[in-house]
Amino acid sequence: MVDRLAQVPPPVPIVAEEPDHEAAWEQRGISAEDREVWVAAGLRLTEADLADRCLSADITPAELSMKLSGRTTLQRLRDGEASTSVWARIREAEQQPRRAGTKLTGRFQLS
Repeated sequence: MVDRLAQVPPPVPIVAEEPDHEAAWEQRGISAEDREVWVAAGLRLTEADLADRCLSADITPAELSMKLSGRTTLQRLRDGEASTSVWARIREAEQQPRRAGTKLTGRFQLS
């Protein structure tokens, strides 16, 4: 009688392929140097889409740490606030530097 366990090959370990985050940045036209600037400003390697949204709304990496009504630009964007609304908050804060963190006036509120 043949030992059936001796005939079964050992299981092959399944290795999950690492996602190519660099390709996601490149697809959006963001160079490796620019990616490093965004990452240094607080974005994760997985957030190429967020960097793209910022670029579309003229939000710079330096503005990600800016406090707007108690929360940073980056926190607001990650929480799903519209990038155009965040852009308006940034511009208003720049116009009123002593009143940082104030609420948006009616002219900048976006629906």
